[in-house]
Amino acid sequence: MDARGGLWNTYYRSSTDGGAKWSAEVDLSTYVEGFDYIQPAGFGFPFGDYFELDIDGDGNTHAVWGEGRNYDTPGSIWYTKGK
Repeated sequence: MDARGGLWNTYYRSSTDGGAKWSAEVDLSTYVEGFDYIQPAGFGFPFGDYFELDIDGDGNTHAVWGEGRNYDTPGSIWYTKGK
């Protein structure tokens, strides 16, 4: 996760040569305006940024992250798969 430009988004890059060269980064998420849960006194609510990345036995990448757009709903879980 990255907050460049002040907006939190999830990015993905890959390497096929052990990290000598990397692919262009891909923005997996889309920024949406949500409730600011970071208050001047700290985190006032039990929300955070949750992210998981895994590679299965076939070499497919799986990315999962949570995103809460407001306090009216419990938020969403997002998933994408790549090779």
